[in-house]
Amino acid sequence: MPPLGRSASEARKGKDRESTEHRRARSEVGCSECRRLKLRCDNSIPCNACTKRGCQIICSNGMCATLDCSRLSSALHLPFRFIPIDTKNVHRKLLEMSKRISQLEDALKISHAAISNAQHPLLSAELLKMKAGISPHHNDKKWGNAVGDELDKDIMSSFGDLTNTERDGGGDQHIDRDPPAPPEDSDAQSQPALPFQVSHLSRSFPFGPRYLPKLEIQQLIEMRLPLSNRASSLCESYLESISWWIRPIDRSQLLEELMPTVYGNRRASSSMHASGSSEGQKKTDPHDLAALLMVFAIGAVGDFTLSPNNEEAELYYHLSRSALCLNPVFDGASLASVQTIALMGAYDMFSFRKKSLESTWKVLNFGMTLATSVYRDPTHWKFEPKMIQRRRTVFWELRNLDAWKSLASGRPSTIAPDDVDCELPIDSDATLDEEGKEVPSFWRWKHLFLRDVLSKIAQKLCSAKPLKYSEILELDQSLREFGPIHLCDQVASAIGNRGYSGSEGTRAYLQQYLLSLLKDMALQFLHRNFFARALLENPANPMQSAFAPSFIAAFNSAYSLLHVIREHFDVISHVMLRYWSAWTHSLTACVIIGSVAARAPSSDLAPRAYVELLLSLDVFAKAQMHPAVRNGLVSF
Repeated sequence: MPPLGRSASEARKGKDRESTEHRRARSEVGCSECRRLKLRCDNSIPCNACTKRGCQIICSNGMCATLDCSRLSSALHLPFRFIPIDTKNVHRKLLEMSKRISQLEDALKISHAAISNAQHPLLSAELLKMKAGISPHHNDKKWGNAVGDELDKDIMSSFGDLTNTERDGGGDQHIDRDPPAPPEDSDAQSQPALPFQVSHLSRSFPFGPRYLPKLEIQQLIEMRLPLSNRASSLCESYLESISWWIRPIDRSQLLEELMPTVYGNRRASSSMHASGSSEGQKKTDPHDLAALLMVFAIGAVGDFTLSPNNEEAELYYHLSRSALCLNPVFDGASLASVQTIALMGAYDMFSFRKKSLESTWKVLNFGMTLATSVYRDPTHWKFEPKMIQRRRTVFWELRNLDAWKSLASGRPSTIAPDDVDCELPIDSDATLDEEGKEVPSFWRWKHLFLRDVLSKIAQKLCSAKPLKYSEILELDQSLREFGPIHLCDQVASAIGNRGYSGSEGTRAYLQQYLLSLLKDMALQFLHRNFFARALLENPANPMQSAFAPSFIAAFNSAYSLLHVIREHFDVISHVMLRYWSAWTHSLTACVIIGSVAARAPSSDLAPRAYVELLLSLDVFAKAQMHPAVRNGLVSF
């Protein structure tokens, strides 16, 4: 009888339990967890008490809805009773597992993309949701967003909390500290001796006081133009030494329009002044005069018989600023004024006049704001073909400056992609290979690289929108695969096989040198933050970090860039000492290489990094006259 009694008792308990579960399903009674912990339950499914404690997974009847609790606790290495009460460990473990699954999915996506364009069956949308979390009601979206937000915050924090304002020495300042004292005005310090009205206009740039006698001031400026022979020499110096990198003003505009116009009007004015007549006198447009003077300034910087920061260059620089203010750009910006401001930024990059490019970025931003009219393709306004080509060239040169400025300063791009429909300029410098096929010129390669790769990298890295690491890997892949049929190698080969000698050969050599740098520079910007994350997370073996692809990419690009600098320095040191960007990127590469040698000495890459660091420091010791190198060597 006792056994029968126990069976009857167990049957009654089972029936009561089944009845309770049915009532619980109808939200008529509280959940088992609240009853076990003697908490007040609101009878909802899941109830608020369980939701707040993070154990809504077992809220209904004290058991996991989608899998056995004992299996879950065993998989997470937790005791059974920790499932409902120690939720932080469970969530942390699930988050770690989700991150690991995401890393494996990214790796599979990259490796599979190299052999096929079809989607891998393990990367279907349904399977990708499996890592989103466990919920009794399949609320994957909520878990997926939580994991994604956590990853986004993690990556965004790796960019640091630096302002965009640089100190006088070239470093950045933390946002929590007081702003530094404003640096002294280098333009005012270096201004040559000029008449008061002319120097006042230069200091007032970009504003132009209306009460000054503009005609007399323009005559004072034109009196200081160089003689024709020296002017031609400065133009050639600009075309040979500077325009291999940027050319908002090309040879035809300079020698066929600006020079004849300015010097022709000057000779005519001198003849009329000698005869005592001023009727029919032609006046040069102040913006055209400013453009020609800025070419003279950069030409003097590119004159290798002079120091980069010489008095002649400073004279023409300030005369150009003064001429630009004779017709204030706020009253109406011309194409010549935009070209002048672009060359003004290039002047700062090739001379030693400033310790930092902070003010240069602001000047370039100003010029790009004035250039909004060239964002649209000029065919809309039915310009003549020559002007269409010129406006397109100016726009793409400005956009190139804007993209590199954005990456270097961390500021968003001034030129929004959605506002642009300007087509690429005609490739008038293209050549033909042995088979009669057209080989794009360096300029076409640069503009295509800007349009298809660099602008997208700048837009992603400088956006306030959280960035996912999978997006970084996609940008890396597009950068490495850029160019139809290895366009970069084609262009480099065409440049090297032209057989140029003298100035033409020098410019071709410089462009080939720049081709080998552009991709490495872009890769550094793309991966350097995640390189640091990999090194900090696992200094003993950074290859085990989730950011191992960035660690390898940053190291290889830095190693390649430093090798190129060393290889070319002895050949074109006179040019490289005038190229600011080469040294700033080289210093960044040295930090990357040195970090591997110092923080990961057990890594297989450490011996190579140490040797390359020593060799690069020898090159920097020869280039200490450059302000970027001089300030950067302090940190080494």
